[in-house]
Amino acid sequence: MVFLGTGLTIIKMHMFEKVEWFGVVLVIMAPIVLGIGIFRLLKVRSIIRKHYNV
Repeated sequence: MVFLGTGLTIIKMHMFEKVEWFGVVLVIMAPIVLGIGIFRLLKVRSIIRKHYNV
């Protein structure tokens, strides 16, 4: 969520016109990072459950 908020702020503020491309990159990265985080959460959760169910 930080990437998304920062990216949108950079895109909207006139002071950051020279680095507007960086805002676009952050907005594009946000769902990718979120997806990786959810994947890792599910993977670690299953490993922990297997460890304690044995």
